[in-house]
Amino acid sequence: MALSIEDLVAYFRAGEKPKQDWRIGVEHEKFLYHKATLRPLTYETTASADGARWGIGDLLRAFAAAHPEWNTVYDGDHAVALIHPENRSITLEPGGQVELSGAPLRTVDACCAETTHHHRLLKDLLASEDVGMLATGMLPLWRIEDMPWMPKSRYTLMREAMHAAAARGDGDLGTSMMTRTATVQCNLDYGSEQDMINKMRVAVAVQPFVTMIFANSSVASGELSAYQSHRRHIWEHTDRQRTGMPMFVFDEDFGYESWASYVASVPMYFRTVDGAKIPVTGNFHDLMAGRLVAAVPTEHSVNAEPSLDDWEDQITFAFPEVRLKRYIEMRGADSGPWSVLCSLPAFWTGILYDEAVLADAVALIMAQPTSTWEEAATLSATGELSATSVKLAGRTVLEWCNEFVALAARGLEARFLSGATMGVDERSFLSPLHALLESGRTGAFVMQENYRALDLTASSMAGWDTFYARHSH
Repeated sequence: MALSIEDLVAYFRAGEKPKQDWRIGVEHEKFLYHKATLRPLTYETTASADGARWGIGDLLRAFAAAHPEWNTVYDGDHAVALIHPENRSITLEPGGQVELSGAPLRTVDACCAETTHHHRLLKDLLASEDVGMLATGMLPLWRIEDMPWMPKSRYTLMREAMHAAAARGDGDLGTSMMTRTATVQCNLDYGSEQDMINKMRVAVAVQPFVTMIFANSSVASGELSAYQSHRRHIWEHTDRQRTGMPMFVFDEDFGYESWASYVASVPMYFRTVDGAKIPVTGNFHDLMAGRLVAAVPTEHSVNAEPSLDDWEDQITFAFPEVRLKRYIEMRGADSGPWSVLCSLPAFWTGILYDEAVLADAVALIMAQPTSTWEEAATLSATGELSATSVKLAGRTVLEWCNEFVALAARGLEARFLSGATMGVDERSFLSPLHALLESGRTGAFVMQENYRALDLTASSMAGWDTFYARHSH
């Protein structure tokens, strides 16, 4: 039976869960680099004057050998991911960024423990190979022409699509997004369509402030950037048909159907037919209408009846800062050190998982015109917390950030008092944010400070080893 818009809506409705089943998921990326050269790892082993140097493929094979409970996933002959039976995975981003997609867990404390364990396992393997893990939102030294590419068929097709986006003027930094940026994101559940609407509205309004709080990519291509979050700047210039802030969540009629229609209108990268990924021209509406066009000669029919597997692929072709799947993804924070990886889920859990706090956040946000949150989104790459010249609805960026962190703290306190956190007061994970907001010393600020103190330049490697060491896990 052919898919209809009602089937696409039903897909999101199937994500609804009772509150007792709500979980917290964290995904975080990090760059691996050879300490001797500071260069990112390629996929294959490389030769050097002092012997062979590990590639990402070597890491995956060594990890699987040391921890056989993880199952290896292949793309052709290449190991590209590891899957754990407890619903967590280690995957590769296009430039070799290693990502942990954590299991859905009940508490922030459990998420933080999972992150700590993951880092320890990686460090144990990497130490003997003299490989470091960079904790930044942007690779600070290397340019796009210096970057390796991982051997995944999806990334080959996406790379060509990014070149096409640049050619048509929709964004010229897509390949940099793929290879030179790293994020941390939090995934949370929803209980009903109205609960989804409330959480999406809060998340879209608040996400730009989270980007500014967690900004940690103010050095790029060996130079000080004009942006606190150069990662966010790159995303703004990736492909405007896919990226950005979905401001239509503030429309009165926003719900599952309008989100499904939005996702279906995003151009498809490819369609998988009989295991082959075929690049196509058109979107999911075109596929449902039987008018999709193969972008290359193929013996496969790209207009064969679509399935929910196709729809799940399609959802991943859209890159908004906040994205609805069968859970809600908050995707707009620079990756960073351990404290950041624990603070982010604490913040979002606090502000979205307590009914009273969520209601107060919705009232606060919906009392302002959508233009307030649109303006916040335009500031997210450049905004400094200490700036006082720009006011949003009469408040500075710092005042808004303090308001949102206070709401998160209230929500975490309520979770603690309700017994939902196994006796752990999760407000402690917000301590780094309180300190940051009081001092103004974001990761981006510290990065700029270190760059100047070490007298770094793009034309010399002097001092960069110290910079990398200071910004590594």
